[in-house]
Amino acid sequence: METLEITKDTDIKEYRRQLIVRLSKHDLTQEEIADVVSCSQGLVSQTLQNYATDGFSGIASVPHSGPTSGLDSSDLATLEQLLSKGASDYGYSEDYWDRSRVQKLISSHFGLDYCLSNISKILQKIRWS
Repeated sequence: METLEITKDTDIKEYRRQLIVRLSKHDLTQEEIADVVSCSQGLVSQTLQNYATDGFSGIASVPHSGPTSGLDSSDLATLEQLLSKGASDYGYSEDYWDRSRVQKLISSHFGLDYCLSNISKILQKIRWS
């Protein structure tokens, strides 16, 4: 029998699933467990089914990495070099960079289209904000 271990790194959703499994060992109904844990009976049922099928790994949290960035570290270094040349090197009469200009530079040089809010995040990564 596996031992469920709750540590400081256990996230709240995983903790809730572990609690559901522990409470099920005390002969509570799924409805009673749902009431104690403040969740739906469906979540209790799914959690217990996952635990029965896969044990602890069936209820463990899985990190979500999210989408990958279109610009890798090499691209960011290249972008920084391009920006260092100045906006006038790219046909602008006034030598300043704004998000719209950086957006156009990234699109033309790397073939990637970013919204303006993501341009701000990219500029923060290369300390140009």
